Amino acid sequence: MATLAKIQTALLVTATAAAVAAAYQPLPNTTRFTVLAVLAIAASVIVVFDLGMSAMGERFWASIVASLLLATAAVVNRNLDAVVVGLLFGAAVAVWLAAGQGLLNDETSTQKALQGPKDLTDAHDTGPAQWPTYPARRASKTFDDVLGMSKLKVELLSIAQEICHAHPGKRSPMNGILLHGEPGTGKTMIAEALAGQIGLPFLPVTIGDVASRWVNETTAQLQQVFTSAIAQAPCVLFFDEIDSSLIDRSSVVNGDSESTRITNALLTNLVDVRGKGVIVIAATNHLNKLDAAGIREGRFDYKVEVPPPDKEARLAIMLTRVAGALDHAEFDYDAAEILAARWEGFSAARLARVCAGMLKQHGDMPNAVYSFDEWTAALRTVQGTLGDALPESTVMLDKLIQTPSVCAYLTGLARRMVNSARIEALGGSVPSGLLLVGAPGTGKSKAVQALAKTTGWALLQTTGGSLPSPDAIDRLLRRAKDIRPVIIFLDEADDLLGLRAYAADRSLCNHLLTAMDGAGGQIKDILWIAATNHPELLDPAALRGGRFTDKLLFPAFDRQTMTRFVSSWLTESSARFATNLTAPAVADLIGPEPVANAVAILRGAVDIMLDRSAGGGTGVVCKMDIAAARTRILRPLWQAPEGGQLPT
Repeated sequence: MATLAKIQTALLVTATAAAVAAAYQPLPNTTRFTVLAVLAIAASVIVVFDLGMSAMGERFWASIVASLLLATAAVVNRNLDAVVVGLLFGAAVAVWLAAGQGLLNDETSTQKALQGPKDLTDAHDTGPAQWPTYPARRASKTFDDVLGMSKLKVELLSIAQEICHAHPGKRSPMNGILLHGEPGTGKTMIAEALAGQIGLPFLPVTIGDVASRWVNETTAQLQQVFTSAIAQAPCVLFFDEIDSSLIDRSSVVNGDSESTRITNALLTNLVDVRGKGVIVIAATNHLNKLDAAGIREGRFDYKVEVPPPDKEARLAIMLTRVAGALDHAEFDYDAAEILAARWEGFSAARLARVCAGMLKQHGDMPNAVYSFDEWTAALRTVQGTLGDALPESTVMLDKLIQTPSVCAYLTGLARRMVNSARIEALGGSVPSGLLLVGAPGTGKSKAVQALAKTTGWALLQTTGGSLPSPDAIDRLLRRAKDIRPVIIFLDEADDLLGLRAYAADRSLCNHLLTAMDGAGGQIKDILWIAATNHPELLDPAALRGGRFTDKLLFPAFDRQTMTRFVSSWLTESSARFATNLTAPAVADLIGPEPVANAVAILRGAVDIMLDRSAGGGTGVVCKMDIAAARTRILRPLWQAPEGGQLPT
């Protein structure tokens, strides 16, 4: 409007100047009268069609009266040119004054245009317009700003068009779109993009916008939100985090509390707003926490799950935010495409943060490379956790003392885990599950910890008895999905994966196996490891391919492995051993035992030596101490021969 007003002013001021010049310059009569006639007609057309009745104010009439006085004086003087000039002058001044007023009110006019028509009940209100308490604004996004998610956008656009095009006389018009899903999936952005896509003003509201410390004022302000939305219809009214206001009333102890009144007011207004040009959209991360009456049809007719970005969207985020910002650095497009496929389930917020971390860390230098290692390092930085804390004594796999077969398998597995994307691109794989089998104390837990430390994968440790319900399994899986790549270590697995034919409750085993399979297929970068002392008690369904596919036996230490372990232990111990107790000699005295028994025997031998030295004996561990400790550990007192004497 500002541009049009300026053009009008310039044209008519120019026309007036030309008219004056034509009237008083020595031009031929025919030319002069032709110019004056054209200018008069142009001025009249602009006045009639551009201003209309809106310009009929006091200043307009003042300019007309002034021009008529000038024209009358000209007629008296018999000067036809002066008559036309006077009329043109009056018209030009009138239009100029009206255009100037339009320039002053341009911003207000634009804002009023965004509000849309008022409700039909206010159509005949001739009183002064009031600015709504909660003004809507122009949506800053459209579906062009939402990368990927084609199916979701088509669904939402179809719903919005169905609501907008509902017949005005329909008794129960459809309305209410409830967006639900995990945090960070972009529900707020999608709601605003939908408003921008259909060209309606956007009115976002949170409980913080209406909350008050005064009794009943929150409810009154919530009512005012709906009143403001109706006054600005057609528009989109968006309630973010609606679970903070649409609280389940059955969970409220005091039925007369403010939260109950807020829920009641919201339920009433969700019905009353129907058919009044307001599209209601709400978003929540906790669909199960909303009041049952609020999510039923008639209040929210459309419940739409907003999933995490699909592969197309994930790749688009990586390319747009990183590759599009680079001019000199090297961007590995193949790595980005592979990682986009692996990062299924990651939220848009997380991916955006990873991209920002990548750019901040590596910049746009010519020697910077954006490949697998850089992406995975940035992801781990954003996650900020490696799951459960590892003991300080945890060693890397190359320092782990185990049998050669165990070390060889774990080393190969670690190599595949670190390069899982490249390995899979070559046709290889990381198993979905690994079963560790062995007698108690053979070092299964320490091996898993060493595997996690070596690969850099997060570690979540639990036991079969620590997962008492399906909800506990779901929480464990959600945590694992959030910190991928991750190892889930299930110790004492026979408590949970035992034979279902003899189980009192089969649901837990069923639920765990279903979680491993995944609703949409197995989840990348989650390795399930189970440990058991009794593999014969496990359900066959858990051991089939695709679940705990690989099996690794942890035997008792052989002489070579025991010698390596004893040598390491003696090096770290401050106790003194007899000169004839070399690492091979001690290993022979201990025998082929699990590592836990070997540690217990060595510590027991030192304790026996200290007890003996306190009575005046030598302070050096001898063969007798190791033999006594071995007997004490491996043959408890209740298994001693008759007479209570233990052999030495």
